[in-house]
Amino acid sequence: MHLLEPSRSMSDKVGRYMTMNKITVFANGANNIKELTAGAKALGSKVVLITSAKTFGCADEAFCYEDSSVPCILKSLSDFISDSDIIICESSCDGRLVAGYAAAKLGVSPLCDVSSVTVTGSTVQTQRLVFGGSAVKTESSSLPAVIVVGSGVFDAAAEPVDAKIEDLPSQPDDSVEQIGTRELDVSSVNLAAAKRIVGIGRGLSSADNIPCAEKLAAKLGAEVGCSRPVAEEEHWYPKERYIGVSGCMLKPNFYMAIGISGQIQHMVGINQANVIFAVNKDEKAPIVSQADYTLIGDAVELLPILVEKF
Repeated sequence: MHLLEPSRSMSDKVGRYMTMNKITVFANGANNIKELTAGAKALGSKVVLITSAKTFGCADEAFCYEDSSVPCILKSLSDFISDSDIIICESSCDGRLVAGYAAAKLGVSPLCDVSSVTVTGSTVQTQRLVFGGSAVKTESSSLPAVIVVGSGVFDAAAEPVDAKIEDLPSQPDDSVEQIGTRELDVSSVNLAAAKRIVGIGRGLSSADNIPCAEKLAAKLGAEVGCSRPVAEEEHWYPKERYIGVSGCMLKPNFYMAIGISGQIQHMVGINQANVIFAVNKDEKAPIVSQADYTLIGDAVELLPILVEKF
């Protein structure tokens, strides 16, 4: 095994913002609330948050609902739709549902999975990754607009503000019927908030080697994520930990990729990491040219050594 030196150049994909009027944010994840209200604050002069959480980020006003049934969630939002210039929704099942509902009410198409937002006058311009992350599509539309934003697009505000808080009544939207519910096996980890992440790929050869990777992550004080094949094909790890263009988009201080080849669909999810350290047996793997440091060797053989050294 041997260590390769840095060869990666960083590119910062941060959107430009201009101040405008009222932004309504729908989010329930604590970190999503911090990020989306901070991003909305850069876009508008007034930020209103609709949430079931007790965290309010830097919203000027927060309206809280208790009943999480779909008809009640939509009813909670309905009074704010026509009064908003932009509605920003977190990238969750409820967030996408709300985005579709709001867009239908406004007669517009929702702008989903955006990587940047720019507002100029009455026009909003967004960018999103297409063709598996190999290209960026720019879209422009007139206000009002409905936007779905994932974790890591906006930076969370350093200091929250004191929001004016009001409880919303639990009233269902009679035009919507909820026909059933089912439990989802959802990971509680918030990879977008993690400062250190260990990513695992099929180079681990077997799910039996994951505990060793988890032990290394624990020693590093890191969370564990994975590549798409590990989550969707091998089913070794929950889909909520999948990193990539249609998974989590991350900005950690340190990212260690173990047994991950580094296809573009994965790299767009971590290319804003401050430091990328790859462990791979293939010197010609795409991740080698993108990493700051690469340890060449079999990931299965190197994992126990790394655990011991750290």
